[in-house]
Amino acid sequence: SKEEASDYRYFPEPDLVPFIIDRGLIDRGASQMPELPAQRGRRFQEAYGLSVYDAQVLTQHRSLADLFEGAIRAGAVAKPVANWMMGDLRAYLNAKALEPDALKLRPEWLAHLLQLIGDGTISGKMAKDVFVQMLERQRDPVRLVEEGGLRQIVGPGALERLVDAALQANPQSVEAYCKGKTNAFTHLMGQVMKLSQGKANPQQAGELLRQKLEQMKVKT
Repeated sequence: SKEEASDYRYFPEPDLVPFIIDRGLIDRGASQMPELPAQRGRRFQEAYGLSVYDAQVLTQHRSLADLFEGAIRAGAVAKPVANWMMGDLRAYLNAKALEPDALKLRPEWLAHLLQLIGDGTISGKMAKDVFVQMLERQRDPVRLVEEGGLRQIVGPGALERLVDAALQANPQSVEAYCKGKTNAFTHLMGQVMKLSQGKANPQQAGELLRQKLEQMKVKT
């Protein structure tokens, strides 16, 4: 059996003459090389605090890496961008059997989506729907929110009207809560969100609902 190179009886090809490459040619080639995936991945870890896994996935395709850094240049924070790309974006690509290069997603759109979440214009749940619309309709999420009337309800007056309507429409749940059945709160909260068509700020609405229920509990 053959084990080493000598067993294969290799010999020089007589028609190929020795070729010495000029060091300057090597240096010029190296200087013109783009940033390679492994280099970019290490930089993503150092500059943006990404995990090894996230950095490797985001640099597997140049289009994903460019989208990630483009969103950051547009004002987004690195970690939320990575989370959306590693989660919702990858899920969308897998569901549609698409390659990243097929995406026509502008980096600033992704940055705008995160800004809408950050300033409370839309909730995280609403953002998932806007995200899909953004990909499929090729529109800036800011325009989608404005045109669809998707702004989150955060005004105390509007929230109070929604909470009062839910309480009045569900007296049995209110009574159950007052008797110590705290799981009735979940039902009532669901009714508030239903009345608002999912637009009520969950945290603010939940706090207001709990305050009113506790007041009713004291009175009983």
